Amino acid sequence: MHLLEIIHLTLLSTAKAVFDSAFLLIIILIAYMIKKTQNLNIYGYKIPYNSFTQLIESVLQGIIIGVVGSAIIAIIGLPIRITTPILFLLPIAIISAFIHPRFLCFSYSASILSLLSIIFSGQNILGYTIPNLDIDVNGLIVLVGVLHLMEAILIFFVGGKNPIPIITKKNNKIVMGHMLQKFWPIPFSLLALNIGEISGSIIKMPSWWPLIKPVIDSNASYYFVLLPIIGALGYRTVTFAYRPEIKAKISSVRLLVYSVILIILAVISVDNGILRVIAILFMALAHEGIIQYDHFIETVKKPLYGVPRKGIRVLSVHPDGIAQRLGIKVGDIIHNINGFEIENSKDYKTVMQDSYKSFYIEVECEEGYKDKLTYNTFIKEKNLGLNYLPENPKIVFKYNTLNDFKLIRIILKKLNKKI
Repeated sequence: MHLLEIIHLTLLSTAKAVFDSAFLLIIILIAYMIKKTQNLNIYGYKIPYNSFTQLIESVLQGIIIGVVGSAIIAIIGLPIRITTPILFLLPIAIISAFIHPRFLCFSYSASILSLLSIIFSGQNILGYTIPNLDIDVNGLIVLVGVLHLMEAILIFFVGGKNPIPIITKKNNKIVMGHMLQKFWPIPFSLLALNIGEISGSIIKMPSWWPLIKPVIDSNASYYFVLLPIIGALGYRTVTFAYRPEIKAKISSVRLLVYSVILIILAVISVDNGILRVIAILFMALAHEGIIQYDHFIETVKKPLYGVPRKGIRVLSVHPDGIAQRLGIKVGDIIHNINGFEIENSKDYKTVMQDSYKSFYIEVECEEGYKDKLTYNTFIKEKNLGLNYLPENPKIVFKYNTLNDFKLIRIILKKLNKKI
């Protein structure tokens, strides 16, 4: 019965966030980001979705995961005591992003704010009382953990969807990879601690709840409320070493482990200052470690897709094209079309100058085995509906900057200033 009541209240609280005007502003911002992402289509491949469809998917996915995350917070009992200094969380994140955009993540700003709360905790030094920031550090750590838990779930299920093909040079060789980029508006609810007399209807919870007990005066009256909050989550990575769906799963598992450990540290460090400091450091250092390890693996691991010695490498497959109907996938190598050997892109262009009612295609799959495919049409066709990896592309992404993003440069450019 308690569970159903909590879920009901969670849905009501999340609904308030959905219908807040700020949520609409977040959706507009994400729509802009999705549109900018489509501008990365510089190789002429056909996008299997439109901006509006992707936006609707992102909004629905964000609402669903917001409800799930809110329910986890409420059911387990992971509260946070809201105080004025917590409002500095976002400004610190924005300022940190000027160093590098990945520092926009709350893992870093929450760590900075938590460390400042330890330094400025109202101590009396040489007769001078240091200001007390009065921050619920454990609640802040939980917030970061739950946000990354929601992100991990989203990445696992949809992070590898609609990857963007990119071409670069690595070790002076042309290679193909994918950029994965997603954005989600997140309406969710915090379990906020209120000190004072209880008014209105209440739900009596079991004695073990909440999992994180509030550190307040034992004689004080307090209660918990679900506070609607609006946020956003984003996922961006580049991979040359893995298929997009595999890369998303790997990223998801790493974030899942990180978030679970972070939540556990927050729970067990309530009454232990040393463990709390460990949790604060883990919040930032482990997150940075995940990013640096990912970059290291991508650097040392052999790219999955390069220009083949013979044949052409499939860069993208058009929706409802002949290649898609035949089951040709990104990364496959085409060796033969209608009896004509395909040594390179020049041979492919020559063969496809003619129209055919039947296609007999020899394809080498990623796993290494070859397959012979047949397709018959009622009308003559001269387009397989695919893009291939050129031997000498006119445009390539610079490998060392694929995971970089110059925020200051973009802001100044918007202001029509020169760097």
